Amino acid sequence: MSEAVSTPAKTDAADAVPSERRAPLAIIIDEEGSIRQFVSLILQGSGVDTIEFIDGASFRDVPTARAPDVVFLNVNLEAQDAVHSIETLSKSDFAGAVQLISNRGSAVLEHVKDAALAAFKEASQ
Repeated sequence: MSEAVSTPAKTDAADAVPSERRAPLAIIIDEEGSIRQFVSLILQGSGVDTIEFIDGASFRDVPTARAPDVVFLNVNLEAQDAVHSIETLSKSDFAGAVQLISNRGSAVLEHVKDAALAAFKEASQ
């Protein structure tokens, strides 16, 4: 199931800024809706626009109108999904930050981090 929810931070007319000074964009990828919503609410409270995806596959399948500044990426039981998502970012000249989220332990996060670094190194050659 694919799910993408765009939730721009709330502003009123007095807070409007020219288009060249848009709010930062964060993409949140997590299969748990409560986690996605929690992270989105915190970021929106800081003036960051968010787009939520239920998994890496839906993120990779749905193009976004603009490049994100930061990606919050859950590493679940299928760590390869996170690796594929990071590879997709590296191929799109992504220059932002990726924050890995997981309850699986540091070994899994290190594996994904190493694979991500290799993907970005390969893409830059």
